[in-house]
Formats: sequence, structure tokens, C-alpha cells
Amino acid sequence: MVQPIYGPAIPAEFIEKIRKDVIVSARRQNIVRRLTKVRPIGNSLGIQTWVYDKSTEVSDAELSWALTDIGEDVIGLNRSSVNIPVLHKEFKITGRDLEAAKLGGFPITTQTAQSAAYKVANLENQVGIYGYAADDTNYDINGFYKSAGSSIDEDYDFGTTGNALKAVAAAVNEVQGNEIYPPFNLILNPVQATELNVSILGSGVGPSEYTMVKGLIGGEIITTPYQTAGTGMLMTVPEAGHHEIVVAKDLDTQTKLDDWSGDLKGRVYEAVIPVVYESDAICTLTNI
Repeated sequence: MVQPIYGPAIPAEFIEKIRKDVIVSARRQNIVRRLTKVRPIGNSLGIQTWVYDKSTEVSDAELSWALTDIGEDVIGLNRSSVNIPVLHKEFKITGRDLEAAKLGGFPITTQTAQSAAYKVANLENQVGIYGYAADDTNYDINGFYKSAGSSIDEDYDFGTTGNALKAVAAAVNEVQGNEIYPPFNLILNPVQATELNVSILGSGVGPSEYTMVKGLIGGEIITTPYQTAGTGMLMTVPEAGHHEIVVAKDLDTQTKLDDWSGDLKGRVYEAVIPVVYESDAICTLTNI
């Protein structure tokens, strides 16, 4: 039997502190869960697939002078499924740091575990907003941007006063043309968000363009570096139910003590997938 170089037991409060610090760190970094609903469907890595129905609307309502059944219709359902990936990052806390914490000399160092959680949250943001392409070209998972049903491709550089309002108005009109109405959220890269924030209409003496855009969408302007610079995305608010992050296993940690080195090895992991039920609820801005 291998004798551990340090004391064999890991106090339960150490594991709990690692888990707590990891979750706090990841939630602070998470952006994509502000953009959409979160649907827990269990708490197990064993859930590997999400099956859902996309509906097509019935025909328009009828106006007549008596009740008839000429407008009778049935909603169309198309069944789809997606595989749910595992997002993970491994970490290690050295045996000496663990032993020092057990002796009371230092608090347990969880920065490495927090950094791993930060990376997992980053990956969830990337997958949720854009998706995942193993070859950087063909997407295995479509995020919200890649699932959009429409796009505004005209040159609306936000560095030019008035362009932001024009671009967003075009996107709002595009989505409303599909009978999907405000409130909407607008997702921007920090570069475009800054340009919008400092833009004043009326040759610098009129209203703030930011205020005008926010009034137009009825929702929030959300800034994130995970939205590629020069692009943006208009999407319905989470409450509309047009898109979700499906969570098979929410963020958690797994740890194991290495008897030989005394190191605590661990991983931060989760199983999540972005799902869009109504692609017309999202419109991209591709040239801003």
C-alpha cells in the first residue's frame, strides 16, 4: 500500500470551500445566462440528449357572421434533438498547500480552482453566443448568433453618429415582420457599446443615441467581449421563451487525492447546450 507523503484526510470544509469559490467565480463570469432562460432537465452527466419540438403556426383566424369550422387547423410539430456536451477544466492544488492549510498556517488556496471555473464559464459564453466548431469552420453546435433567422448586413459603423439607431431600427423591423414584438435585448462588443455610449445625435446637441436605441428595443443593452467586434445581435428577452440554455448537469467539482504526491487533483465541469426554438426571434448585425 502506498503511504501518502502528507496526512491522508482532506477536511470536508476544504472541499466545500473549493466548490463554493468555484461556483461564485463562474457565476460572476457568466454572461450567456443573462441572455436567455435556463432550463434544468436533471442533475446528471448521464443525460446526453435533449429532444424538443419546433412548431409551425396555424393559419390566420377567420372573421364570419356565424360560427363555422372552415378555419379548422392543427399546429405542425417538427421534432429535433441535440447532443449535450460536457464543458470541463482540470486543476491541481499541491500537497504542500493542502498540508499548510490543515496545519492552520494558511487558508486553503482555491485560486487555481477558481481559474478553472472562469475558463468553463468562458467556454459556456462562447458556446452559447456563437457555438462550437471543432475545425473552426463547420459548427457542431449553433449558438444564438449562428441560429439567427435574419441579419442586417448593410454597413452601419457605430462610429458614425446615427448609424446605431438605423441598424437597430432595421433589426427591430425585421423581427417584428415575423410577428415577434419587443421587448428585445441588444448584445454588443465593448467597442460598439462604447461608440454607442458616447454618440450624441443632432450634431452633438441632441439626445443620446444610447437612450434612443434603448427606448426602441424596450429591453437591455448587454455588453460582452464574447460578441465579436464589429457585430451585434438583437434577440427577444428570456421571458419570451424563444431560446434557452438547457442544463443537464449544472456547474460542479470533482476532486481526488493523489496518494503518491499528496496533490489534490480536480475538475470543474458542467453539461449544457444552447437551444433556439424560434430562429426568427434573433437578428444579427454583421457590419457595425
